Amino acid sequence: MRARPHILSTRLADSELAQYVQALAAPGGGWYCPAHYARWALLSAPSPAPAAISIDLPAIRAARPRFAAIGRQLNQVAFTLNSGVSAPPSMGRLAGTWPKVAADVLAAVQPTGAVVSVPVPVQFVAPAVARTRQPAFNQHPHGARVRQTVVATRLSEEEYRQVMAAAERAGTDPADYFRSRLLGCNPLRQRRLPKVVALPLAAVLGECGRQASNWRQISRAFGRRGWPVPDVAEIALSALWEIRATITPTLARWRL
Repeated sequence: MRARPHILSTRLADSELAQYVQALAAPGGGWYCPAHYARWALLSAPSPAPAAISIDLPAIRAARPRFAAIGRQLNQVAFTLNSGVSAPPSMGRLAGTWPKVAADVLAAVQPTGAVVSVPVPVQFVAPAVARTRQPAFNQHPHGARVRQTVVATRLSEEEYRQVMAAAERAGTDPADYFRSRLLGCNPLRQRRLPKVVALPLAAVLGECGRQASNWRQISRAFGRRGWPVPDVAEIALSALWEIRATITPTLARWRL
């Protein structure tokens, strides 16, 4: 079985091909091997362009159930206080658990993008795509852009899953994502924040609003009864504001 069984390809127009050939020229002389360069472009860290949003979706999916579960505990405490109690409820369990869960959620919604080091060998014979060539016969006579040059590379199972997930997060198909990484531009079909990113972020944002409301109710209930307000309430409201401040710009920048 091949070490890299998956082939990913895309097509380039003549103008895009010229840009690609320019990128293949190695700074110290010679040419980067096209297949290796294409793989490096796919797996290296994305540029800070808006289309290169990288959210750790598995981390969000892992943190959301715990965040929601502790939110239900918080809601129960608020309900108990509002129903009238003669003694303050114990906040020790929430005070010990909530900050850790909130820290995990905040880490999960932070944009990510680890650099993947992929060596790109240099060859001294110009690759076929860099040699002088005439426009193909299927080129539109009036000069319209027709993508006719195929660029391909091989990926391992793990690399293929990584690229598919990145294309899904970018809201585009794998070939268009491949072309955008080769040319250092935004994917052409990127129009809105993809649902696979928007829905988990929106769910976390909604949970933040519910928990902030419950923490404010708890603080007011403690204050009305003359009980000392738990320190964790102020810490929690500050942490919830930080989580919301991290998520809101991402959702606001895109049409959902």
